[in-house]
Amino acid sequence: MKFSRNRFFVVLFFLFSIFIIILGRAFSLQILPNDRLKTFRDKQFQRTITLQPTRGIIVDRNNIELASSITAYSLFADPSILKFPKKTAIHVAKILDQPIQKIYKSLLDKNKRFVWIERKMSKEKKEKIEKLNIRGLGFVEESKRIYPNHNLLSQTLGFVGEEGQGLGGLEFKYNEELSGEKHKLLVQRDARGRPLLINGKLFSEQPDGSTLQLTIDSELQYVLEQELKKTVEENEAESAVGVILEAHTNEILALSSVPDFDPNNGLRASLDYKKNRTITDPFEPGSVMKTFVVAGGLKEGLLEPNTKYFCENGSFKVADRTIKEASKKHQFGWLTVSEILAKSSNIGMVKIGFQLGAEKTKKALEDFGFGQKTGVPLGGESRGIFPEQAWTPVRHATISFGQGIATTALQMANAYATIANGGVLKEPLLVKAIINSNGDETKFQAQNIRKVLTEDQAKTMLLMLMGVTQDEGTAQSARVQGFPVAGKTGTAQKANPDGSGYLKGAYTASFAGIIPAQDPRYIIYIAVDHPKKKYYGAEVAAPVFARVAGYAIRRAGMSPILLTKENLMGNPSTKIEKKTRAIVMKLAQEINQEIPQTEEDQLIGLSVREVMEKTHGQESQLKIFGNGQSYKAVSETLDGKKTLKVYFQ
Repeated sequence: MKFSRNRFFVVLFFLFSIFIIILGRAFSLQILPNDRLKTFRDKQFQRTITLQPTRGIIVDRNNIELASSITAYSLFADPSILKFPKKTAIHVAKILDQPIQKIYKSLLDKNKRFVWIERKMSKEKKEKIEKLNIRGLGFVEESKRIYPNHNLLSQTLGFVGEEGQGLGGLEFKYNEELSGEKHKLLVQRDARGRPLLINGKLFSEQPDGSTLQLTIDSELQYVLEQELKKTVEENEAESAVGVILEAHTNEILALSSVPDFDPNNGLRASLDYKKNRTITDPFEPGSVMKTFVVAGGLKEGLLEPNTKYFCENGSFKVADRTIKEASKKHQFGWLTVSEILAKSSNIGMVKIGFQLGAEKTKKALEDFGFGQKTGVPLGGESRGIFPEQAWTPVRHATISFGQGIATTALQMANAYATIANGGVLKEPLLVKAIINSNGDETKFQAQNIRKVLTEDQAKTMLLMLMGVTQDEGTAQSARVQGFPVAGKTGTAQKANPDGSGYLKGAYTASFAGIIPAQDPRYIIYIAVDHPKKKYYGAEVAAPVFARVAGYAIRRAGMSPILLTKENLMGNPSTKIEKKTRAIVMKLAQEINQEIPQTEEDQLIGLSVREVMEKTHGQESQLKIFGNGQSYKAVSETLDGKKTLKVYFQ
């Protein structure tokens, strides 16, 4: 009996020990932390899904949204718990307008716990699928990129892919800043591995990317695009480009290439329409290049505005070639430098180029930025085509009047901005600021590259270019009433893509202009590719400039001015003033004749406040209609009482 009792206690102790061990193990597993078990548990009961963050917005200089993100809904399925995959595929495919077989195939693998069915669908489609009440379907809220202005600034903005990555333009260049950080979402699953959903949804808080503020003025961009589209249609042209720069800051206010595309459907758009031709496609500029050869001669002290050259009565032999003027009517004899620019004499320019010499002509063009990228933060920018090998006399001659060399539209606009900026070449500025998700702002300014001309020389070039738009010039159609315009037309033959000469009857018509010339505010460059009805720059591109420039000046609230020698010249040196006195007085006389003289006309383009100030103290009763800027003013007299009606928009 004693042995039996001892054996009982031994067994009891043994069982108690086992119980304590099991209890300790349970405590260890349930209470104490265990990394290995945690990893195993997470694998069994959780699934990690990577979601794209909300992309930062892109705004113009006035904070108008150009690219933003909205909430979209992505549909997923858990094939392991779907009871009727075929029936589910039929219903879902009908709503999503997708092939049934494609969806059905993705639902067949019962071992899969999570498969995407459709990414970033609309709220309407989501609600229709929710009404199906199918167990095993769920939604994730994500962000979807939208471009509220559709085609506006499309090539510059670029677009994004299905995963939210930038695929062109600024979206690509600043993808890292705009994207923010990807978000990891843990999806809880039950004991059978099924996702635990809350009302069929998965929610996430996603970090935002940075905001990109551009120098672009969306209103000027819209006007420029509409005018380019209009001229392409009217002249049956292949394409057109346009650039607007702000003179003092060198900020890009508008950058347009027509035809364009809608970045909301960027993946489906033609590659040719996605190209930003203002920076990617160099072309022979023609006579707009003459300005910089003259500037080179002025810088070297070889010429002044009144220096005369014999233009050979329209025909000039260079080596084995004969250089002629653009028109048979232009058989010029002696012309001053100002007249060579105004009348656009090819032979006069060849004479100036030869006097300057090949090396100094080349150096003058390089100083203005030709043959170099502008540095604008957009992919695919071309440096143009700038012959590096030794220049033969024929090559030198043709380059002097803008053939045998190729530039981009932005290069050309930036070169004219150098003259408008007092002779300083700057980098064009497109991105004004980057603001991160914490509100920290990084601002940018255009950087000076080099001093090309003195202020006196730049002012003299402006005066000579003003002659181009006056009575004896080639670009009277570029005039803007009441404001002096400095500029140059261009009509260049199109080079044959196979490298053999030029295409017959194919031209690029262009105009580069600065307004107001006496105190530059805007530089506007227009180029139209292969217009078929008309092809001269003065007929095709200059009128576009006039309309765009007129809108920009009126929108800025600038009033027409009366020109004098002082406000045309500023305070130049005595030497420059003496040489240009006759030109200045003639220009002022011609331009002043265009200034509106009636009381009503003087009110056009002003704000409500400016109109009230200008009419203060007058006997007429003032009536104002609308707001914004005045576009019409009418005086009426009824029963002896005079009423001045001013309309604004």
